[in-house]
Amino acid sequence: MKDDYLFDGTGAPDPEVKDLEDLLSGLAYDGEAPEMPASRPQKPANSRTWFLVAIAAMTLIGVGAWTLQEKAPTGPSWSCGADCELFVGQWLETGADKALVEVADIGDMEVSPWSRLRLLATSEDEHRLQLDKGHIHASVYAPPRLLIVETPSATAVDLGCEYDLTVDDEGSGVLEVHSGWVSLELPDQVAVVPAGAKAFTRTGIGPGTPFFTDASVEMREALERFDFAGRAQSDLQIAITEARARDTLSLFHLVPRAEMADRQLLIDRMKVLTPWVAWQYIDDDAVAALDPEANDLLFDLLTTAW
Repeated sequence: MKDDYLFDGTGAPDPEVKDLEDLLSGLAYDGEAPEMPASRPQKPANSRTWFLVAIAAMTLIGVGAWTLQEKAPTGPSWSCGADCELFVGQWLETGADKALVEVADIGDMEVSPWSRLRLLATSEDEHRLQLDKGHIHASVYAPPRLLIVETPSATAVDLGCEYDLTVDDEGSGVLEVHSGWVSLELPDQVAVVPAGAKAFTRTGIGPGTPFFTDASVEMREALERFDFAGRAQSDLQIAITEARARDTLSLFHLVPRAEMADRQLLIDRMKVLTPWVAWQYIDDDAVAALDPEANDLLFDLLTTAW
């Protein structure tokens, strides 16, 4: 074979190789070959110091870059940049840089610096993530309940929308929806947040009452106190007084959070603020008793104000 010529000089050389040899023949070394050591030289006594310096240098170079934690398994994955895949069970940790993740084929997600995100599952029926801390901006164009993001204080269920979700170091967070709807859920409570609205979550408590971002300062502060600082009747009264027609979003969510004696006050205020709603089809007692069918009907009717 012609390749033998390159290794031991046997066989016929390739014409291009022969031409290259002729061209470089004038530069060939004609002295004696140097003696090679029988074994590799010993490392200097301070080689450990140089090793540590090298490690420190590599660490500094890596500051600000995001990383994929744990060895990537095989199986379903999402793209998280050029030549990068986020596999099920794997953590994505951003340093000072952000990362752009493709949410299967239904949208994308920008992961802000200093965030920690894990892909829990991905399939045709459900894409599930865990946001341990940090911030994501998600844009999803898909049927409801396809993208689910777990946080330490609540689970955000996408209903086809664009939203921001932030989780602090204690696990509490805030959701702000820009289009569509997102549901913040725990097994025993739900807060449905439409475009233009926000909701806070607290570790050990869960989602608070959703509110529109243009609600009065007095109402927003009263809702936060009511949800996370004792549920005082005085704060509930401030919310009732400050509410506008679209703030029936908040009043509706306050019904299951309020004492039974105060629920009719919320229902009466919603009636005043939305006179066009077909209240004749609403059973006040059933709403106050948290009957699912009655509350679903009232929710559908009130969305005309949101």
